[in-house]
Amino acid sequence: EIYTMGHRNPWRPTLDSKTGYLYWGEVGPDASIDSVWGPKGYDEFNQAKGPGFFGWPYFIGNNRPYNSYDAETKTYGASFDPSNVVNHSQNNTGLQKLPDPVPAFIYYPYGPSEEFPLVGSAGRSATGGPVFRKGDFTHAARPFPDYYEGKWLIVDFMRDWIMAVSMDGEGNYESMERFLPSQNFNAAIDINFGPSGDLYILEYGDAWFRKNANSRLIKLEYNAGNRKPIVKAASNKLAGAVPFEAQFSSEGTVDYDVNDHNELTYSWEVVSDKGVVQSIYEANPTVLFDEEGIYEVTLIVTDTKQESNRASFQIIAGNAAPEVTIDLENANRSFYFGKSSMPYSVSIEDLEDGRTTTGRIKADEVALTFDYVPSGFDPIEVAQIQSGADLLAIDAIGRNLIESGDCKSCHQYNIKSIGPSYHEVARKYENSPENRALLQDRVINGSTGIWGEHAMAAHPELSTDQAQRIVAYIMGILDDKPTVALMTLAGELQPRLPEGEDGLGTYVLRAAYEDKGNSGLPSLSGESIVTLRNPVVFPQSADLSENTQLLTTPRKNYFVLGPEAFIGFRKLDLTNIQEIDVFVQVSPRYEAHGGLVEVRIDDPAGPLLGQSELALARQPRRGGFGGPPPNATSEELKQRRRRGTQTLAISIEPTSGLHDLYFVFKNADAPEREIMMSVVELEFYERKEVIE
Repeated sequence: EIYTMGHRNPWRPTLDSKTGYLYWGEVGPDASIDSVWGPKGYDEFNQAKGPGFFGWPYFIGNNRPYNSYDAETKTYGASFDPSNVVNHSQNNTGLQKLPDPVPAFIYYPYGPSEEFPLVGSAGRSATGGPVFRKGDFTHAARPFPDYYEGKWLIVDFMRDWIMAVSMDGEGNYESMERFLPSQNFNAAIDINFGPSGDLYILEYGDAWFRKNANSRLIKLEYNAGNRKPIVKAASNKLAGAVPFEAQFSSEGTVDYDVNDHNELTYSWEVVSDKGVVQSIYEANPTVLFDEEGIYEVTLIVTDTKQESNRASFQIIAGNAAPEVTIDLENANRSFYFGKSSMPYSVSIEDLEDGRTTTGRIKADEVALTFDYVPSGFDPIEVAQIQSGADLLAIDAIGRNLIESGDCKSCHQYNIKSIGPSYHEVARKYENSPENRALLQDRVINGSTGIWGEHAMAAHPELSTDQAQRIVAYIMGILDDKPTVALMTLAGELQPRLPEGEDGLGTYVLRAAYEDKGNSGLPSLSGESIVTLRNPVVFPQSADLSENTQLLTTPRKNYFVLGPEAFIGFRKLDLTNIQEIDVFVQVSPRYEAHGGLVEVRIDDPAGPLLGQSELALARQPRRGGFGGPPPNATSEELKQRRRRGTQTLAISIEPTSGLHDLYFVFKNADAPEREIMMSVVELEFYERKEVIE
């Protein structure tokens, strides 16, 4: 039996367990404007209270009719009549006179919807979802609250939202609201409640027909009781030579229960490695550290229900962290503009160890790497590449201590001398904490009768930290060493793009130094990193944004919405930057309103560096959904991305140094949450060559 008919592309059907009503999403045709065929395309969310005809292919939306068509004469006739629908098809073997069509429950086009403005505008793929009935979860651990009783949770696969739709007692539409409005769901393709009452959401991820790395299954749990505070604890200083003051901060600590707002109590516990406990009862205290040691600091935050949460960090007093500086002369420190070589120099200063400029810190004790990191590269793998240089630099500290003392008068690296070779020592002793402590004691205090009749001289002039470094080098001397090309502390960088790369990655220059410790305290590391990114920047990589919407299917669209929106990037170097081009689309398909772009620093309302011309609506050239041609160059890929865009060229006031940079999009006539424009990409220029 046929229960419902007149469907085009139904998705995710569900039954209301109380009423028996059937619900589903319905994906409509790909038409952005009304035409001789009839109305533009609409997606629908539908409800069947009983058997019914839902309109397709005669009607769409709230029974908006298509026009009849004569295939022989290729002419259009009158619009179909929803009160008299007759199926004259020669292929029809069933009813000719069809039931009156049921109008769509919710419907919306690519552009803004007058009837349902909250759904927004952009690509569309109405997917559906479950109707919540608490009676289905009588023994569940965490059922949703009564507030959602009878509400239909719907999702659009391409718009990344979930709506909670409210209905009256007869199942008629009343209203909708965003569910978790601050959360974008990355192409949610299914949604349902589990037996525990938790809501499961299946995210498809960025691209179609691929094994997306960001596809995932989310579980949302409802907490019906008191919520504990979410605790953030930090300090402006985590190490230093004594005495020093540290400013503790609880900024970011929140409790979402209204009765706990401004009612939280704060307790800091500072416990030294000698067992001394200091308690402080304020949110952001200043604490003096005047004795060497390792301190465990814990912030405990308690709400009005006496429920608490905590966060901790460690302070090392008595050893200052090294300061690492990379100098690129006057070059821009954020972008790589294609230069074949770039001068650099690295310097280290450590309060206890000295400086590279005085020779107390030697060049081979500094880990220095220069790598090309492809776009989308795993940062963990980047760290693994750089860790090889770190290991060699740490090794060098122990080796240099051996070379600068009298150790080689009795020991060689792999040949027996008066005493055993370092290779023999490493083979005899397992690399364990107990053996390391044993050998450190022998290095400082000497030994006799272990490797023969010759005694090992004492070295009381060596500190415990230095002995630890020497022993660590010896114990690891037989280990496989990384194959890392060593760099000098000054020279010329030679950027090279690996074969097959698209050029959208980043060059990373990193210098790191691990100090030698002090008074038995742990070693501390310092590093400096310069990341030279491609001057082409994508809006979805912005650190800050407001009134924006990223859609990922069937292709990426980054929309700026309403009368004003911004995207912001933290700590960009503007030295030598003369122009920034913003590539945008103002598509009539989405009824985009257009606007202009301002470039401001330090704040969305900060100093104005430049402003674009007005971008007006323009139909973009249509491109295929297929991938780029094989072996496309980076320049060909860039031109492909920019096909059909408008270029908003913005000249920049001369500015130097690091700033937060904001692109502010404005159109006072654009309604709230409607599309102003789509931002494709941005490009920074030191100087822009103009070809006549």
